[in-house]
Order: sequence, then structure tokens, then C-alpha cells
Amino acid sequence: MHTQVEQQTAPENNPAQITLLKIREWGACSDGRDWFREKFPQGGTYGEVMNGLYADKRYGDARWLADKAFDVKNINADFIKSDVRSIIAVTEGVDVDENDGAQIGSSGDDARIGSSGYGERIGSSGYGARIGSSGDDAQIGSSSYGARIGSSGDGAQIGSSGYGAQIGSSGDGAQIGSSGDGAQIGSSGDGAQIGSSGDDARIGSSGDGAQIGSSGYGAQIGSSGYGAQIGSSGDGAQIGSSGDDARIGSSGYGARIGSSGDDAQIGSSSYGARIGSSGDGAQIGSSGYGAQIGSSGYGAQIGSSGDGAQIGSSGDGAQIGSSGDDARIGSSGYGARIGSSGDDARIGSSGDGAQIGSSGDGARIVCSGENATVAFAGRRGSVSLGKGGAASLVWHDGARNRFINIYEGEDGIEAGVLYAIENGKVVRQ
Repeated sequence: MHTQVEQQTAPENNPAQITLLKIREWGACSDGRDWFREKFPQGGTYGEVMNGLYADKRYGDARWLADKAFDVKNINADFIKSDVRSIIAVTEGVDVDENDGAQIGSSGDDARIGSSGYGERIGSSGYGARIGSSGDDAQIGSSSYGARIGSSGDGAQIGSSGYGAQIGSSGDGAQIGSSGDGAQIGSSGDGAQIGSSGDDARIGSSGDGAQIGSSGYGAQIGSSGYGAQIGSSGDGAQIGSSGDDARIGSSGYGARIGSSGDDAQIGSSSYGARIGSSGDGAQIGSSGYGAQIGSSGYGAQIGSSGDGAQIGSSGDGAQIGSSGDDARIGSSGYGARIGSSGDDARIGSSGDGAQIGSSGDGARIVCSGENATVAFAGRRGSVSLGKGGAASLVWHDGARNRFINIYEGEDGIEAGVLYAIENGKVVRQ
């Protein structure tokens, strides 16, 4: 009897491959592992696995997988591109026939409608409709669940209000709207405008200049084109972009946002956001509580005003600012500039030439890189310097604040030792 051998590791030439070993490492539940073992004994790409989960209505597992793939540690352009391709492929294969200006309506179940003429208008209210259009300026509407709609012409206008819709467009300038739950929407043409208000939507775009908006819970949005604009207001959104100059905004709770393209602008206003960027020149802002922000590209600009932020940067030339309390900030790149105004901040820098300022009370700053400059405006601060480092700390003499400067290598100040001011004297902690 022939037995299939499970694939344990991903092929080196396909970083988007999902294997049983990988989901085990990510902590998949036993039921999820059993499903994956049955459906993908040899493994599968991220997009293929997501299609399978949606086909079996395992939306919770789909959210889990996207959460892992879009994690700060894992975000990868190949995952995003794989997802976009798979969503677009879902709606391929609908036969079309030719007629300009056609007006087609159907209210029965399992209808198959095809049109290749210019300016057609197609409407369907029955269950399980299959609608295909290859002509320009098509207007397509579906109100029942399980619809599959495909359009390859330019300027298409597609609307769906039913559950479980699958919508694909490869023409330029498409306008796609969906209000039903569980929608899968894919676009490969430039200038697409895509909107979804239903829960558990999956939206993928590979064309340039896409505008994507989602207000439903659990949205999964991927874009690999240049200049994408993505907005989400629903909770639990998972957003990934691999194209340059992306503009991404989220106001829902628990958003997961990943970007691997250069010059991304990312903003989040709700608490529990997790934001990761690996491209150069990223601009990231968060105002919600408990944000987790990571950047590995050069020249990142990161700002956070919510409490409990966790911010990490490994690229050179980072500029990081935090105004919330209990911030945790880490930087390993050269020439970092870090500022914090909240209380009880914990700041670490291992790159050379860092410039760090803190105005909140109780800050603790550790610099292991050379030639760091640290300035405290808040009280009860403590600092550890690297070689050539200098710091200015504040203490209160009972009448006013006073500064005391310390310099590594002078007056017994040693590198790698934490110092603070007590009663006007420098002491080891």
C-alpha cells in the first residue's frame, strides 16, 4: 500500500510554504494539525492553505494562521504575495459569451452567467451563482450567498451582499464592494477600489494604487502592489503589504499589521496592535494601549502615545518617540534617536552613537553601544553606559531640580554598570 510522506520542512526556494512542522512550532491545536495533515500531507503554500480553510469555513483557524504569518517575527513578502495570488485564482474558470450592452438578471439557484460584451449589467439573487465578465465597464450585483464573480475587463463595478462571496478582478480601475460575511476578494489590476463591511473578509490585491477598506471583524487584507492605501476599522484585522509606499491605517482592537515594502506609513489608534515593518523609511504611529511595534529597516520613524508600548528597532538611523507610561523601547541600529516622556520607561540601545532623552520619572536606560548620549529630565532615573558614553541625570535637593553629569571612564564610571543619583551622589544600582 502506498503511503504519503508528510512534508516536514519548507522547500528553500519557497518561503511561503506551510508545513506540519511549521504549524506545530507555531502552536497549532491538535484538531487543526489533523485537518492540515489530511488536506496537505505534502504541505502547501500559505495561499493554498488559506483557500482550504475558507472552503471548509474554518474562519477561526484562518485568523490564527494569518496571525502567525503576519507576526512581527515572521512577516514575509512571500506570504502576502501567495495569499493575493490564491484569492484571485479562486474565481478563475467561468465561461463567458459575447454581447455588448447586455442586461442579464437571474433569481434562481446555481445560475451560471457569462458575458464578454462592453457595458453589460448583470444581477443575480439566487444561491450559488457563477458570474463571469470579460468586457469593460461591467456592472455586476449579487445578493445571495455563495456567489462566485469574476471580471477581467477594465472599470468593473461589482457589488455583493451575500455570505461567502468569491470575487476576482484582473482589470484596471475595478470598484468592488461586499457587505456579506466570509467574502474572498482578489484584484490584480491597477487602481482598484475595494470595500468590505462583512466579518471574516479576505481581500488581496497585487495591482498598483489599490484602495482597500474594511469595517468588519477579523478581516485579512494583503497587498503586494505599489502605493496601496489600506484602512480597517473592525477588530482583529490582519493586514499585510509588500509593496513600496503603502499607507495603512487601523482603528480596531487587536490589529496585526505587517509591511515589507519601503517608505510605508502605518497608523493604529486602538489598543493591542502589533505592527511590524522590514522596509526602509517606515513611518509608524500608534495611539492605543499595549502596542507592539517592530522595525528592521533603515531610517524608521516610530511614534507611540499609548501606555504599555513595546517598541523594537534593528535598523540604522531610527527615530523613536513614546509619550505613554511603562514603555519598553529597544534599538540595535546605529545612530538611533529615542525620546520618551512617560513614566517608568525602559529603554535599551546597543547601537553606536545613540541619542536618548527621557522626561518621565523612573526611567531606566541601558546603552551598550559606544558614544551614546543620554539626557534625563525626569527624576529617579538610572543609566548604564557603553564605551565613551555620557549622561545627564536629575535629582531634587529639596528646593529644586539639579543635574549631575557622568562620563564613562571618568570618576570611576564604568561601562555596563547601572548608576543613579541618591542624595546628590552617583551610586551603583
